[in-house]
Amino acid sequence: MFTIEMGIDAGLGTTVTTLDDNGGGYSDVEVILYEDQVFIRQDDEDGFVQLINLSVQQMRDIVASMSLPEGAYYQEASLK
Repeated sequence: MFTIEMGIDAGLGTTVTTLDDNGGGYSDVEVILYEDQVFIRQDDEDGFVQLINLSVQQMRDIVASMSLPEGAYYQEASLK
């Protein structure tokens, strides 16, 4: 299951997608999208927040990689 929320954070438009592990083995994951960067956030078993900061292009590469075979790839940056 996942939810999508759109809003304003510090004057910037954001989209927050929260991913729930249906099997209950993992904590929820939040993907926080800004216009120029992406954060992936998850609380660990001890209550500490694990945070990864990516560029939008890195996130696009992750999504594209899920449907490609093994190899090395280069994607042109999108203007959108």
